[in-house]
Amino acid sequence: MPRVSILIPNFNNGPSSSRDGKLDLITLLLQSLHDTLADDPADLEILAHDDGSTDESADTLAQWAQRTWRDNQPFLSLTEGPHHGILAKTTNQLIARCTGDIVVRLDGDTQMLTPHWASRLIALFDAGPTDLGVIAPKQLAPSGRIHAMGDFILHPRGYHHLGFGLPRYALTRPVEVDHAMGCMYCVKREVLDDVGPFDENFLRGQTIDYGIRARLNGWRCVGHPAIEFVHYHGQRKPRDTQADRDAATGKTFDDFSDKWGFSRVVPDLDVVAEKFANTPLLWNAAVFGTPPGLDTLPPTHAADPADTEWTRLASDATAQQQAQSRVQAALQAAQALGQVDRAVLANGAGPLAHMLAQQGLPVTAVDRNPERIAQTRQFTAAHEYPAATPEYRHQPDPRRFPLEDASADLVLLFDLLDTHRNPVGLLTEARRVARPEGLVVVMHQPPPGSAATGTPQAAAAPLDAHGFTQPALLNLLTHLGFTPIAAQVHANTPHAPVIALGKRPAAAQAADAASQAA
Repeated sequence: MPRVSILIPNFNNGPSSSRDGKLDLITLLLQSLHDTLADDPADLEILAHDDGSTDESADTLAQWAQRTWRDNQPFLSLTEGPHHGILAKTTNQLIARCTGDIVVRLDGDTQMLTPHWASRLIALFDAGPTDLGVIAPKQLAPSGRIHAMGDFILHPRGYHHLGFGLPRYALTRPVEVDHAMGCMYCVKREVLDDVGPFDENFLRGQTIDYGIRARLNGWRCVGHPAIEFVHYHGQRKPRDTQADRDAATGKTFDDFSDKWGFSRVVPDLDVVAEKFANTPLLWNAAVFGTPPGLDTLPPTHAADPADTEWTRLASDATAQQQAQSRVQAALQAAQALGQVDRAVLANGAGPLAHMLAQQGLPVTAVDRNPERIAQTRQFTAAHEYPAATPEYRHQPDPRRFPLEDASADLVLLFDLLDTHRNPVGLLTEARRVARPEGLVVVMHQPPPGSAATGTPQAAAAPLDAHGFTQPALLNLLTHLGFTPIAAQVHANTPHAPVIALGKRPAAAQAADAASQAA
């Protein structure tokens, strides 16, 4: 009986289905399996199913099925059927046929790089803890850079690929992750028997749903750099199949949120923590270790005027430059709006609210710390402002600003989102208080070694500072119903700040977008 079963679902992975009309994806995969496994001592089997291909790939699979290798055994076992376009269904059919105690599903547009990778996979599972159920190998883009070594789903940054964009050898150690991408899904038979078949209602992202189910049953998933492969997904033309049509993505998002009660792309972590309390789904202590309600409570600020953020700002040139860049960003956003009757500054009882008010901006600063508010009022009591005196409001509820719906023209989230335990919840609240056509400005200073700097260490341990890059922020804003706006701050700061703006659409549009993202 084989230890490893390799499953290949195929639909139109021949050369005529590639973007240049020449790249023979299925042959790349089959040849790479031959080259990396021909003398691998592991017992294995290769099973393929063609889902009604209309290009050359069906004939290619049939030809390889006639080949022999490894003690004159058939190279692969092939079945064929009429096209249905449901990858989960094809996967379930292949699983029903296979006999290995480790199952590896490979997309037809992948290419294996690691010699003897089946033996390596066996060794990794055998040496791991008994609850290690899924392994995510290192997926490379055709450029040679890392695309993913597993994914995080329930994370302050939302759904994202571990190591995305880093150099090939940047990740050198295994990392526990939420799930493995389906293009190379390595799972123990015990998991499949325990969790059951893939959900055939999902046209895309079947393994994301499966990863949630496996986690709930107590199985762990680890991204591992010991096995490498290339995924050529972007080199393939769009195909006339259910999963590749534009409507499939929206349907998948809706089906996932209906089933699980949270977005698969931008999950509200407080909702997840409440819904799945005391379950293995909340395995990640770095994300769920802090009880809701304590996450945004800042440290008590000393009352000694010799050691405050006010005196540090007065003497620290770097702090001064960073504060000025935030003032500049707020003023640029206000200028774009034309008129601002209220600008809300979150976590804002400090010098920045004072500096903004000095520039004539009507500021309402909300803050979790009443002592900080009292201190700020003391320091600014003698100041006069060209427009309105800044207003300070205590925020007793960490999930809700003490403000009415649609009551702010401008919401400023400075140096807050990148370390907040639930950025989705914070941005959702910012959207609530922003008026239609109002702006939310997100800005932070990436610390050295953060994921935003693209360092390997940050990619492997991205949870202290979430590492939001501008593209990641814009993507998050889009999924939460904002119109994203890229922006730059032209300031002489030691490290370039990360900044993005989101415009809340008109009321009806915002409601529609919010319901789709939920």
